[in-house]
Amino acid sequence: MCTSTYYALLIATCVNLTIPTTGSAPDLKSMGIDSTAMLKLARNSPLTDRYNGGMLGTFLSGASHPLAAERFDFYRARCVEYLDQAGVPIVLPTDHDDFVKFYPELL
Repeated sequence: MCTSTYYALLIATCVNLTIPTTGSAPDLKSMGIDSTAMLKLARNSPLTDRYNGGMLGTFLSGASHPLAAERFDFYRARCVEYLDQAGVPIVLPTDHDDFVKFYPELL
């Protein structure tokens, strides 16, 4: 599911709209809904915060695993993205071995 469709469904859930199961997302503007404000609300909702927190934990845990060393840059980038969205000013080590040593401090 693409991001715009996900947010359209989330917005529709927030405002109790019925979404057709086929076709494109509804035109929220024609319904008098400020989609920009709703997207901001959806991105900062308790549900989204819980999801992002769960994903952050998953990526932090995965990045500390020895098998993640080859793809550490990917894992670190995702963690930094989630930390930035949450406004958490933690600087993660850029080297896998340094991260593995730093990981227990995060817990």
